[in-house]
Amino acid sequence: MKKLSILIALLIAGASLTGFDHTSNHSQTNENKLPDGKNWSLACGPTPGRGAMVDLFKVSTDADKGLTTAAVWLENRTKQGVASVKIGWKVFEKSHPGVTLLNGETPQFLAVRLSPGEKRVVNYPVVSFAKIYRPLIRGNELEGRYKIELWVSNVIFDDATINAQFVKVANQLAPEEEEGGCSNQECDWRPDQQCYKCVASTGSTCSWTGCNSCGNGRCRGYAD
Repeated sequence: MKKLSILIALLIAGASLTGFDHTSNHSQTNENKLPDGKNWSLACGPTPGRGAMVDLFKVSTDADKGLTTAAVWLENRTKQGVASVKIGWKVFEKSHPGVTLLNGETPQFLAVRLSPGEKRVVNYPVVSFAKIYRPLIRGNELEGRYKIELWVSNVIFDDATINAQFVKVANQLAPEEEEGGCSNQECDWRPDQQCYKCVASTGSTCSWTGCNSCGNGRCRGYAD
C-alpha cells in the first residue's frame, strides 16, 4: 500500500511538471504572435533627417521574431569617441505621420564604441511590434498602414563622467555601402501575403533578403 501511494504521488508530480512546461512553451510562442487581420502593414526604418551626433541610418527587421528590429546601423558624426547610445522609437500611421501613437526608448545605454566617423552595425532588439501593437487595435482586428521610426536619442562620449548602466551588445564594423542610385523604396510587411514587399518611399532603400527579413535604409545624401 505504501509503494502504491508513492507511485501515485510521483505520477501526479510528473503530470504537474508536464502541464507547467506546456504552458511555458505556449507563452513563448505568443510573444511573437502578430495581429489578426489582413488590413494592416508595417514598415520600420530610420528618421528622414540625420542625427546630429550619432546617426541611425538603417534598420533591419525579422518577421519570425514578431517584426522585431534585428539590427541598427550607426555612424559617429562627431570628432569625439562615443562610448554608448540610447535608441528611441515611435509608431505612427502613414496617413498621419505627425501623430505619434506609441513611443519608447531602450531603458539602458547600449555599450557600442564608435570612433570619429566610424560606422557600426549593432545587433539588438530595440522594439518588437508583436509586443506593442495591442493599444492600436480598434475593434477586433488591427487596421492601418503603420511605421516605426528609430533614432539615437542619447549619447555618452568616451570622456564623459556620467554614472549610467550599460548593456553589452554584439556589434561590428558596417560594410562599405554599395554605389548606386536611390531606389526610393522601403520594406513593408504584408500580413495577407506573409512577406515583406518593397514599396514606394521617397529617400529610402529597401534591402529585401527574403520574405521574413528586410532592411530599410536612408538614401545616401538624402538628408545632407
